[in-house]
Amino acid sequence: MKEKCGIICNSAFYELKNISYLEHEFLCDPSDFYTIVQSKCNGKIKAIVHTHEESCEPSYKDIISMKIWNIPWIIISKNCIKGILYSNGSILELDINSLLSQELYNSIMKLLH
Repeated sequence: MKEKCGIICNSAFYELKNISYLEHEFLCDPSDFYTIVQSKCNGKIKAIVHTHEESCEPSYKDIISMKIWNIPWIIISKNCIKGILYSNGSILELDINSLLSQELYNSIMKLLH
């Protein structure tokens, strides 16, 4: 399954096109990303969301990107969901229930279908 991705802002989830040619990697379409962030998010993103095949542990590339973004990442698979934040050289697991309302949870879980 090719990874899927999106962002959360203003209490809504927006799926973005993954333009990566690799199956186990995501690269949000920059045009989609910019359009959503400017038109729906007022320039502020609450979290980045993407899927993994099985594990919800961040990949090496995920960790590198987390260092740049400095916002929570939510990784979902058929087996798990995790909220993760890179902070001061450490990877912190966040309470997913404090990050997501039930409506947001339901929205991002649709990425798995």
